[in-house]
Amino acid sequence: MVREFEIIKVIIHHNRGLVLFAKHLGLENDFTVSEGSVLRDLRVYNYTDIQPLHNENGESRPDIFCFRPFDMERFFDKSFKEGDRVSLITPD
Repeated sequence: MVREFEIIKVIIHHNRGLVLFAKHLGLENDFTVSEGSVLRDLRVYNYTDIQPLHNENGESRPDIFCFRPFDMERFFDKSFKEGDRVSLITPD
């Protein structure tokens, strides 16, 4: 399945590498980013250890996802920029 996202924050941590925060542009946010998912050209997983943004009531926003590279050789990829519109392709 193909879903559209907008990159809203790019962080490259000195020892943890790339972390991408992205807003899902669709209406249905209750889906799984399963193994084999690709964001643009990067194999990713949904990094659920953090919830990056909250709404004005302090509740987490289900439309915001946090992605990390699946492959070690892309941990420090600098090709993503804030504002990029990208497709996430999931194997389901």
